[in-house]
Amino acid sequence: PLNHLNVNSKVFSIKNSAMKLGDIAREWFESKKGMVKESTLSVYYYQLKTNIYPYWGGFEVESFKKADAQLFISKLFQRGLSMKSVKDAEIVLKQIILYAVDTYDINVPCQFTLKYPTKNLAQTKEEIQVYTVEEMKMIANYFRSHPSSRTLGIIMVLCTGMRIGEICGLRWEDIDFNQNLISIARTVERITDYNTGKTKVVIQSPKTINSQRKIPFSDWLKEILIRFQAPCLPHYYVLSGSEDLIEPRNYRTYYKRLLLEKVGLKRCLKFHGMRHTFATNLIVGGSDVKSVSSLLGHSTVNTTLNLYTHSSIEDRRKCIDSIQI
Repeated sequence: PLNHLNVNSKVFSIKNSAMKLGDIAREWFESKKGMVKESTLSVYYYQLKTNIYPYWGGFEVESFKKADAQLFISKLFQRGLSMKSVKDAEIVLKQIILYAVDTYDINVPCQFTLKYPTKNLAQTKEEIQVYTVEEMKMIANYFRSHPSSRTLGIIMVLCTGMRIGEICGLRWEDIDFNQNLISIARTVERITDYNTGKTKVVIQSPKTINSQRKIPFSDWLKEILIRFQAPCLPHYYVLSGSEDLIEPRNYRTYYKRLLLEKVGLKRCLKFHGMRHTFATNLIVGGSDVKSVSSLLGHSTVNTTLNLYTHSSIEDRRKCIDSIQI
């Protein structure tokens, strides 16, 4: 736990003293308990510990100006943080400042726009990596000869695009064999416990309304699922075939060892690479972006467009080769 932040202490009045942003941050964090998911509190805890308190702890709130926030994000970029990490820190800072304005009626800016590096200076966007058809066949062939619940989960991710927390939280009762539908009803995640500073596993509802979705599956996958479902009770987890869940950290380890040591692939993408593979195959196969977005559980279609509607080098060569002069 953070001794300097002391997030478990009782909320105290600082109205009659020089208000430090670190104290305001502590009160703001307390106010969020019971209002947001535990995983969200864990994210806030990380931001306070890593970025907010070290920089702003002793800063007097009443002297806050937009220029102070601008300098803050510049310092974060200098530390090598990604664009997303910096924007996450900005969001938390703004929430704390807004809390100070609303709670103590101080006159400081709480709605402002900060300048970020141009796209030319931002970090280079990495090409999305996906498994080839040959690699997927190798994974499928290994599963056929060595069937297991854990390997079934990998086949399911390649065929449905589920996130790792979603496949870890999937129970047999979530699968409708009459309509060939998988309901994403929960997710498993390892988070930092702000009470102890240690990590723990939590089971909760998906992070957004869009993530709570139904994913169709094919008849050939149905035949496989029925065989594994037969000896299981409805509340059993699909990955374990029992009441005991397999958490994401352990499943990532299993996935990596399976592909490199058992299947014999020469590379192992991050677990999320299977989700990318699923989405890319749909896009290349001509599926409309809106349907792909719904299957993936993205909050907006723009997220899907930005990630997957890109052309490969081969596509670009075809364009160039088509030019006749």
